[in-house]
Amino acid sequence: LMTQPEMTIDALFESVTMQKLGYWADGQLQGYLLFSFEPVPNGNFLRNNIVVRTLLYENSAALRGLLAFLRAQADQIEAVVLNTQDEDFHLLLHDPRNGSHNLMPSVYHESNTQGVGIMYRVIDVPRLFELLAGHNFGGQTLTVQLNLRDSFWPVCDGKWVLEVEDGRITLNQSAIPDVEIGLDVAEFSSLIMGAATFRHLLTYGLADISDPAYADAVHALFYTPNKPICHTAF
Repeated sequence: LMTQPEMTIDALFESVTMQKLGYWADGQLQGYLLFSFEPVPNGNFLRNNIVVRTLLYENSAALRGLLAFLRAQADQIEAVVLNTQDEDFHLLLHDPRNGSHNLMPSVYHESNTQGVGIMYRVIDVPRLFELLAGHNFGGQTLTVQLNLRDSFWPVCDGKWVLEVEDGRITLNQSAIPDVEIGLDVAEFSSLIMGAATFRHLLTYGLADISDPAYADAVHALFYTPNKPICHTAF
C-alpha cells in the first residue's frame, strides 16, 4: 500500500456518494468497505447495484463480517460489483458466475472480467538491493550474475553479481557466479515485485539461464507467496 495524503483521506469522508463501513473488534478497526449505490443499466429507480471500490481486512473474521453485511443487502439491491485484486475471490462464492451468462469453450462460465494496469519499474539496482538487505530471498545460498537489458534507462543496463547467503543478498561484482540469468528490466521488475515467477518467465522465453540445474534455486530466490496490491488510483 502507498501512503495516502491527508487530502485523499479527507475526500473519502467528504464524499456524499461513497459509503463507508468498518468492522470493529476489541475497539480496533480491523477492516472496512468503501462502496456506492449505482443504478442498474437500463433499469429504473428501484433497481440498484452496490459497487465496492475497496475491501480491506486484517483477518478472516473481518472479511466475513464485511461480506455478511453485503449479503444482508440482497433484498435491496440486484448485484454486488466488486473491484478486487484477489485472484481467488471466486472460491468464497457458492455460485461464482457473474450473471453475464457468457460461456467460454468448451463449457466454462464467466466469473469475472480482468484488466492489467499498474506497472512497476526498477530504476536503481544497487539501491534496490540496499533497501532489501534485510529481506530473506528464499533462504538460498548461491551466486547469481544478473544480466539486465534496459534500452530506456542505461543506468540499469548491465551485469550485476548477487552473492546470496542464507537468503541475504549483497552485490559483489568480483564474486564468481554459479549461474547467470538474463532478462529485460521490465520482466525483472515484475519478478522482484512478485508479480511474476522465474519459472514462468523461463517458460515464456522472457528469461534465460546459463545452467538449467539452478532454475529451481533461482525460482525460490525471487519467489514471493503474495503478489503486489495497490489501492491507490492513478
